[in-house]
Amino acid sequence: MRLGDIQLVGDIRGAIENGRLSVFAQPIVALNENSDINYFEVLVRLLDSSGRHILPAEFFSSAERYQLMEELDRWIISETLRLLENHWSNLTDTPIQIAINLSGQSLGSENFLTFVQGEIDKYKVPAECLCFEITETVAIANMQRAQHFMHALKKLGCSFSLDGSVNIFSHFFLGGSPVPF
Repeated sequence: MRLGDIQLVGDIRGAIENGRLSVFAQPIVALNENSDINYFEVLVRLLDSSGRHILPAEFFSSAERYQLMEELDRWIISETLRLLENHWSNLTDTPIQIAINLSGQSLGSENFLTFVQGEIDKYKVPAECLCFEITETVAIANMQRAQHFMHALKKLGCSFSLDGSVNIFSHFFLGGSPVPF
């Protein structure tokens, strides 16, 4: 384990255990059209032990390398749904859709789908407002599980987006998957 990674892994674990992670909703605005829906993407920030905010670009690679992404994804989903439930009455004037990024580790996990379904049920947030974002490479690498995950959550009303440079191979491999954009 690299020295920098040792510190980051400790910071990540400490942040999850001690509530030093924060989620933010970044608006997604179409420049060429008006929309009847407000779109947001969930972003996470980590507060390290010295009180410094760390951006995902600084800690995600260590989290991936040391198998912490599923734990982070679970925290992000739970916290996002908890916050949505707590503030839903303030958000219902205009329909919203919240994009939540998923890692390959989460998508590859056997019980992650059950976890997500349970959290949606627990927090009573309309599934229609949730859009799970999966990278093209993750979807192809975990194709069978990705398709199962997408179809199961699509039945609840969730939507999906494919992140990355979508190419002809993605459409071929993911042809049966419900990815509208």
